[in-house]
Amino acid sequence: MKNVDKNISYLSQGGIGLPNKEYYTKENKKELLEAYQKHIQKCFVMAGKSEDDAVIAAENVLKIEKKLADPMMTPAEMRLPEKTYNKMTFKEVSNMFGTFDFKFYLTKVGAQTPDSIVVGNPVFIKNVAAMIESESLAEWKDYIAWGLINNYAGHLNDAFVNLNFDFYGKTLSGKKERKPMNESAIDEITKMEFAELLGKAFVEKHFSKEARDRVNTMVDNLLAVFGERIKNLDWMTDATKKEALNKLNSIGRKLGYPEKWEDFSKLNFTSTNYLENIKEVNRFAVKKNFEELSKPVDKAKWGMPAHMVNAYYHPLLNEIAFPAGIMQPPFFDEKAEDAVNYGRIGMVIGHEFTHGFDDMGSKFAADGSFKNWWTEEDRKLFEEKTKILGETFSAFCPIEGHCVNPDLTMGENIADLGGLTMAYYAYKRTAEFKRNEIREGFTPTQRFFIAYAQLWKIKYTDEEMKNRIANDPHSPGMYRVNGPLQNCEEFFKAFDVKSGDKMRNNEKKVAKIW
Repeated sequence: MKNVDKNISYLSQGGIGLPNKEYYTKENKKELLEAYQKHIQKCFVMAGKSEDDAVIAAENVLKIEKKLADPMMTPAEMRLPEKTYNKMTFKEVSNMFGTFDFKFYLTKVGAQTPDSIVVGNPVFIKNVAAMIESESLAEWKDYIAWGLINNYAGHLNDAFVNLNFDFYGKTLSGKKERKPMNESAIDEITKMEFAELLGKAFVEKHFSKEARDRVNTMVDNLLAVFGERIKNLDWMTDATKKEALNKLNSIGRKLGYPEKWEDFSKLNFTSTNYLENIKEVNRFAVKKNFEELSKPVDKAKWGMPAHMVNAYYHPLLNEIAFPAGIMQPPFFDEKAEDAVNYGRIGMVIGHEFTHGFDDMGSKFAADGSFKNWWTEEDRKLFEEKTKILGETFSAFCPIEGHCVNPDLTMGENIADLGGLTMAYYAYKRTAEFKRNEIREGFTPTQRFFIAYAQLWKIKYTDEEMKNRIANDPHSPGMYRVNGPLQNCEEFFKAFDVKSGDKMRNNEKKVAKIW
């Protein structure tokens, strides 16, 4: 993160079968932990162990995973680069592993021996080294066997796939049934290294140059609005404004699809063995990653395939990306009015721009390096404002004992509020807005906010809601609407939301950041 032109090895925490450490320690996750242990036991039986041996093996796995989880950082802590950027020499990392021969391990998996490594959580690595000495060989064997089973369970026969779905789909997420084969196949391909092939086919069949050009114009409009708002901030000094504007104007953009498609001709598939194909893709991905360590950063590379309905901001590259998949209804519609498009993909564009200036992105400079560019006083004022926004979201508790974590979701909440604000003021610049036509009984401003709210309509099972609250840096859909709107004066005016109404924060609690 200090040298953004060079790839570097990264070593992080991991090795548990549940989403994060809190599933092993919190009282409200106790039933899930018990269900997970039973799931492990069933899988071991299906893999050939006796019932009695499977009980012991499941206990061994859980013992190891609990100890691995103990020193792990929470998802909220993992968002903080000052905690996760710990650059060490290879010798320092090897010494942390104690008797475990880290160099031998890297050689066996086909990796080079790097000069330096960024360690995400040094305490976790030291704990692993201690556990290698303290836990028995039998326990480690069961743990490693479980890792293999769990990794491939979703790709084996129907019995294994159903068992895997019963826990990870039903118990953990509340899903009632598996997706049809055609949908699940697309999901699987999208997660794989060669997903770009599907993206290429999608672009050729479903994407137009006109859509790309119109979204590009919207990006220009949002960029101009963001720049004007930075210049007019009343809480930021000129010195920090200068740096912020430099960063904003340095943001690169990727729209639609890569200029050059990747070559996957070295992938060798068989028509007779699905599992072997999965292994081949994994080997291909690992080999490719290791090869990239010796090369400069490929800044033309995309972080997601072209067919994906998503977008991102990359702090190390200081760029935004919008795959072709998101330039489709409901996010973008070539036939829709500006109120709808600015309320939807316009908000997403502003959202991604704002990520460069959220609680994490704001710690990276215009060139993508992890470097402070704020005055001390400006940073303090910024954090005070984000704290006010956090108070809005911490009050959202969809299920008793399961409330939105403002530390985990802060970056996305800042981006949602910023994105909504930038999109609205960009929409105000359009000829459609200036005509001020009433359509279906609504003003242009009202139609903009209605389009925004409709974008995040989603229903959650209780299990999925708990899962999202614990792991997802995004707030649940209804709070992505209500949270920003409770802090949006333009919304108050548009719908005559009065002081004291539920959809309007107290004046001192209205967060105004960007």
